[in-house]
Amino acid sequence: MPGIVGQIVAFAGKDQEAVVDAQLLQGARNTEPADVAALADIVANVAALMRATPELAEVDLNPVVVYGGGQGACALDALVVMVERKSAADPRAP
Repeated sequence: MPGIVGQIVAFAGKDQEAVVDAQLLQGARNTEPADVAALADIVANVAALMRATPELAEVDLNPVVVYGGGQGACALDALVVMVERKSAADPRAP
């Protein structure tokens, strides 16, 4: 989407779960509430990976299946975009 900018942030616990809080995940139309903690863990782990890996430019997980409470969540497909980052120690750096 043009004009959309993301920011990598550190979060955990209740902040982590607030990011993925949605009515549909709480159980709608007679469905069991989703394992929000597992989805929040995926978001936190991807954010941590991106902070730790400067060459990692983008991560797109789509779709992510979130099972009923306590049963986990799983990314069924992922697109990862890597870029070359020049460090100050790199003689090619400007």
